[in-house]
Amino acid sequence: MIGNVFQEKNRMTLRQCLSVRSVCAAMALVGATISAGCSDTEPITASSRYGPGVKLSGLGPTYAWSPSPSIDPANPPFGNVEFVQMLHRLVEKELAAKGFAPASPQSANFWVDCRIGKREKTDSGVNPHGEVFNEGSLVLDVLEPQSGKLIWRAVAQARILPDATTEVRNKRLNTAVQRLMKDFPPK
Repeated sequence: MIGNVFQEKNRMTLRQCLSVRSVCAAMALVGATISAGCSDTEPITASSRYGPGVKLSGLGPTYAWSPSPSIDPANPPFGNVEFVQMLHRLVEKELAAKGFAPASPQSANFWVDCRIGKREKTDSGVNPHGEVFNEGSLVLDVLEPQSGKLIWRAVAQARILPDATTEVRNKRLNTAVQRLMKDFPPK
């Protein structure tokens, strides 16, 4: 759905990728995406990369959420305000631990944006015909405020298990954000 998240030329916001009907249909699955994904033993994979030709040596000490977010925290496309608020709190906590402070979008040294999505996958390791399941993705972007260019991107992915408890969902989201931010440079 998001496509290849590592090809900047194909980058689209979640609103562009999903119709309103698809968003409503996906709500139950995406709400469980990274946060609900799995039992404690199911893996969460995470990777990160820098934008083309970008060096993070001069990244300033302040950040803001993108003024044109892919997910509007006040009116998320999935209708799950609590999920987006928790995601923002967890990212802000990780940024603070690395020495970054919040600022207004006009004065911030970098912007943060995130997207969530899902895709169907087949696991042939379970049986010879393959088991079809949904995999959720959480994409975290760090952008240059002046140009909106990508500075850094991290992607976490996990299997979605919609029957997970709220406690497991919260733990999985926390783990996903920690893994996303693991390679983000400190101030």
